[in-house]
Amino acid sequence: MFFGNYPPSQGTYRRRPYQPANQRQPQEHGQQPSLVFVLLLVMIMLSMFMSLFSTDPVYSLSHSNKFNVRRQTQHLSIPYYVKENFENDYQGSLARLENSVEEDYVYTMKQHCFRERSYREAMMARARSFGSRAQFAQAQGLKMPSCDNLSEIGITRYSLY
Repeated sequence: MFFGNYPPSQGTYRRRPYQPANQRQPQEHGQQPSLVFVLLLVMIMLSMFMSLFSTDPVYSLSHSNKFNVRRQTQHLSIPYYVKENFENDYQGSLARLENSVEEDYVYTMKQHCFRERSYREAMMARARSFGSRAQFAQAQGLKMPSCDNLSEIGITRYSLY
């Protein structure tokens, strides 16, 4: 069939000729539910079902009303925040959780550091192009707190990955 050597089988599909819209058979309302409505209903049911099983994060790197109990990782002394009932409710490995906190913190700081360095370098390039020593000195003096935070915990390589 692929190379044209086979005769067509008896059950081959044939296209129907084009039928103008005014000659089509009208469908009666109520015979069959609209496919769009059924899909929409399925999506709503699925999202409701998924929301029953979604869980809140265990920790946050920033303080909030929900995460208001401050803790600190054992290894790198990274601060993180948990809910008030953390001690009673958390059943997992604390070491694994703290490892996750540290990875999250380092990744976030690397992203912020990258942005801070890019901004600083752009400001220095702009000062060079205008020939302004004052702007260049100001750009060199820009604080980069995320990079400083990484240096404090002993991470000197600022690549994102």
